[in-house]
Amino acid sequence: FTSRSTVASRLAEFYAEDFGFETPAIVRNCPPFVDQNPSPVDPKNIKLVFHGMASWARGLRDICDALRMLDERFSVTFMLTPNRNVIAEVEEYARDLGDRVRFVPPVPMRDVSSTLNEYDLEIMFYQPESRNLEFSLPNKFFEAIQGRLGLVIGKSPMMSEIVSEFENGVIVDGWSTKDLADTLSSLTSERITALKSASHRAAVAINAETERSAFLESIGASA
Repeated sequence: FTSRSTVASRLAEFYAEDFGFETPAIVRNCPPFVDQNPSPVDPKNIKLVFHGMASWARGLRDICDALRMLDERFSVTFMLTPNRNVIAEVEEYARDLGDRVRFVPPVPMRDVSSTLNEYDLEIMFYQPESRNLEFSLPNKFFEAIQGRLGLVIGKSPMMSEIVSEFENGVIVDGWSTKDLADTLSSLTSERITALKSASHRAAVAINAETERSAFLESIGASA
């Protein structure tokens, strides 16, 4: 091997520490740039979204429980990749929330970022129950940025680095459902608009095109 890469800095450090080779380059798993503007925020209808794997480990229960603590301004849409058993379980778990919870079918990967654009905030509240979850930097994080959404995350170090740099999201101070609900409840429409505008700026800096350059540099090739 003449080069190695991975998707996040802490993972690169783990590889170097565990295997004794040079720290891999960072090439983040980002979608292509999408030329679109943030959608306007309706202060009476704050649209939360979670898209991705239908897995309870991805915080789906926390999202439903937090919504129960929030006022009627908030609703959530789940766009879950096919796992019929889990989706059926989530539908049953959220049944009491009525039309404040929607389930929509997944779209092709090339359409994810444009489909997300109608929403306001993407929630990525991954309890750190494993190393992979603790240091996760999922594709959906970057798809939400290209969708021009504000980001709501837990204290996940790799996601926090980017949110802190671009100020395009909020980091929940704690891992309880109440912590998540309190953070969401504190967000005004003006604050959400500012978060979405910050993701608009971040989308130019973080996308498949910029990461392509990082990859080519890591293997000693030119663009």
